[in-house]
Amino acid sequence: MASTQKDLSALERARNLRHVPWCDDYEAMISGMAYRPWESPDLKKAQSRAAALYQRYNDSAGASAVDTDVAQERAGIVRDLLGSVGEMFTIDAPFSVVYGCNLSVGKNFYANIHLAIDDSALISIGDNVLIGPSVQFITINHPTDVAQRLQGVMYTRPIVVEDACWIGARVTILPGAVIRYGCTIGAGAVVSGEIPEYSVAVGVPARPVKRVSPTDTRPSEVSSEVTPEAHASDQQS
Repeated sequence: MASTQKDLSALERARNLRHVPWCDDYEAMISGMAYRPWESPDLKKAQSRAAALYQRYNDSAGASAVDTDVAQERAGIVRDLLGSVGEMFTIDAPFSVVYGCNLSVGKNFYANIHLAIDDSALISIGDNVLIGPSVQFITINHPTDVAQRLQGVMYTRPIVVEDACWIGARVTILPGAVIRYGCTIGAGAVVSGEIPEYSVAVGVPARPVKRVSPTDTRPSEVSSEVTPEAHASDQQS
């Protein structure tokens, strides 16, 4: 169900993000309250801004392989698009976001092609996270009540992916999902709840099938070289 009041914690976190379209509709949206985004000029403008930026990024993908200036420009587009992004990131085109400003990404981040992110709620992705091809993050919910749904009401729930996680190909991450430290999510899984730390989770819905040994290596000690080539031999199918 939709919330009935604003989420002060979410609003406080949003104050640390860039390019936030502050308005009553935005505050209701990230608070999980019922809203209709197409009725808000501010939200529609923010969506158009994001679409223009990620389209520029996608269109310049080929040139960046041979032109360092283009590569630097594309990195600047990502920084201008996302609410927060750490050092050392690679996002293979094409990818898309709804707003961009509600997405926080940590350092040493790699995402394969066709990453699609609905960041209508706040999404936090930690350090040293790998994302396989065709992964979807979805934060919007629609009411199961038919009358409300026909009125166009929707609401959101945030998503959290903690440090050192590997999200396999074609995983779908649903509203309210929390993936704790060091998890592996198997290809094709649908994550709808909380996955405990150091879990390997598979299936629909995703369920832990084993726990891996905790590591003593701190995130700051992990190699900063996160590239498709570095992980090609260990790609999850």
